[in-house]
Amino acid sequence: MKLTDHQIDLIRSIPSKRLEYLPHEYAEKFRKLTSDVSTIQGRFKYDHTPYLTEIVDCLSPYNPAKVIGVMKGSQIGFTEGVLVNGILWIIANNPGNVLMLSANDDLSKEVVEGRLDQGIASCGIQHLIRPNTIRKRNQRTGDTSRYKEFAGGRLFAGGLNSTDKLSRQRSIKYGFFDDWEAAPIADKEQGDIFSLLQKRFSTAKNAMKQFFISTPELKPSNIEKVYLMGDQRHWFVPCPKCGDYIEYLWHDNKNGKKVGITFEKDNEGNVIDESVAYICQSCGQTFTERHKYDMNINGIWKPTAKPIRSGYQSYYVPNLLAAPFMYGWTDFAHEWNDIYKDGTEKKSKLKVFFNQTLGLPWEERKEEIKAGRLSKNCRNYDIGTVPNALSKQDGNGMIILLTCACDLNGTIDDARLDWEVWAHCETGSMYAIEHGSIGTYGQKNEDREKYTYRNEAKDNVWVYLYNEIISKDYLTDENQNMRIMMTGVDTGYYTHFAYGFIDQYPGMIVGVKGRQEDKFQKYSKDLPTYKVARERSNLYILEVDIIKDEAAEMINLRWTDGNVQPSGFLNFPNPSKGKYTLKYFEQYENENKVLEQNDYGDTIGWKWVRKHTSAPNHYWDTLVYNLAIRNILTSKILNEFDIKRGTWADFVGIIKKLIQ
Repeated sequence: MKLTDHQIDLIRSIPSKRLEYLPHEYAEKFRKLTSDVSTIQGRFKYDHTPYLTEIVDCLSPYNPAKVIGVMKGSQIGFTEGVLVNGILWIIANNPGNVLMLSANDDLSKEVVEGRLDQGIASCGIQHLIRPNTIRKRNQRTGDTSRYKEFAGGRLFAGGLNSTDKLSRQRSIKYGFFDDWEAAPIADKEQGDIFSLLQKRFSTAKNAMKQFFISTPELKPSNIEKVYLMGDQRHWFVPCPKCGDYIEYLWHDNKNGKKVGITFEKDNEGNVIDESVAYICQSCGQTFTERHKYDMNINGIWKPTAKPIRSGYQSYYVPNLLAAPFMYGWTDFAHEWNDIYKDGTEKKSKLKVFFNQTLGLPWEERKEEIKAGRLSKNCRNYDIGTVPNALSKQDGNGMIILLTCACDLNGTIDDARLDWEVWAHCETGSMYAIEHGSIGTYGQKNEDREKYTYRNEAKDNVWVYLYNEIISKDYLTDENQNMRIMMTGVDTGYYTHFAYGFIDQYPGMIVGVKGRQEDKFQKYSKDLPTYKVARERSNLYILEVDIIKDEAAEMINLRWTDGNVQPSGFLNFPNPSKGKYTLKYFEQYENENKVLEQNDYGDTIGWKWVRKHTSAPNHYWDTLVYNLAIRNILTSKILNEFDIKRGTWADFVGIIKKLIQ
């Protein structure tokens, strides 16, 4: 009798021998952790992270899972508990070719050298790894940071941008795709990366295991798409009060009553640590995090959806269920309280909480700025005065520096240069000092005095800008003088004349220009807000849409006089002499944030655009340029002091030492 293809597939899927250990059992029996890879030393145990055992055991040939998607919070034990332990089990128990890809080549190398090599040594399986040898052209093989050859298989390691290169013309049985969110959505030549990988595993389709693991970022999310293909398993634990199996929830409500992780605040709005607790959504009783260890030990994974096809399993792992020695509920309570402290939602921090703590993708929202609301930020200080005493009174500390930015308008011989000076204080909050225009372009008076951008001509804007604004002494409300530390000039118009001015004052005045503002800003990871132009060192290309997002968040902060101001709050002086009136604030209202969507309705980009092409937005632009100048200046000073990846707080510390 001739066997059918289905019967042949079933026979081939039967292991040739019964494996002695499941992956998690092998790790617990042989793996030892040292201080260089973990804060907990000794024999590896899953009792603190029992939610990882089923996931790593998906590697077993007895488990039907083929494609495993894990959407998770950050730093929750996956690298050691699933990726490294999984590869160790493969080498020692069920070998085959392994493709391990991280966000980039450096991170992949770090996993191999810093973690996997330690695991190989601790499990005593070095004898299974082929020694390092040198072949022709000085190429190393056998045992390197990117390649390991072992009995029955090989490990190929690299970055997600090398997916096609590393998988081409190789039969791959196991795939570990860590930080899948960083993978390019599509390859320029090959198409969709996920579909491409399925082709690369086709020769081992009956035995293959693919792990897609990542913390999500923005919708459309790479890892969320894989997660939704599977059966979407959630972790359920027994309530220590009623025994019902419940899922950990964050600050939720049921029938109008609070459930999940909750906390109380003191009179100053700070979290009371002793109040952090969990209200069971089943029985309504309260318990603390000290029960979490026992709850997790008895936890189970439950599917919540039907997968798109058999063999697709997926897991949702928020940080709420993390091991006791990791960040816990009290830490999350403080994070959440900081997001909404002073009655203001800090969107950037909320995005981080969604991604890193809740393990959920963030969906971008449309935004508008209201002039009437922003005008309420006018304070009791005069135009042209640096309110240092007021800044201290507001809880913002000293004013650290002044910056200036200019927006060019008009024509060559009928110029109007709009400028504004801002003061920056210790907390990152800002105080507008003065704004104005040089030139009369746009006024209807035919007898008006005209200015020019021509550098050597009479009545050019540059001489006035430097003499009357940039080099001016600004008096503080404590009777001290301050000067502008750096000025940014828009070079998007009349570039030649702008460069002629900028080049006279190296380091003190720089050019700024937006990057391709006609295109939507695509979601990207860790995208800088500026970069130095190739053609000249004193020109900076700005990601204006990203900076405008930052500015919009600052604009939408709320504050009640008498409380400490939220970091980043924008203050304006008393309106007078036609300045800082409602007409000024309307310029902030003349742009809004629009979203770009793909054919599936996913938001894939955004852009800030004028509501009407003729609507003036000069002071909105000067705010954005001033923020960019602050970032540029901060980076330059930190580099001078050899501080890498420094913060605004680091910059403030340096400036305070210099002025003392």
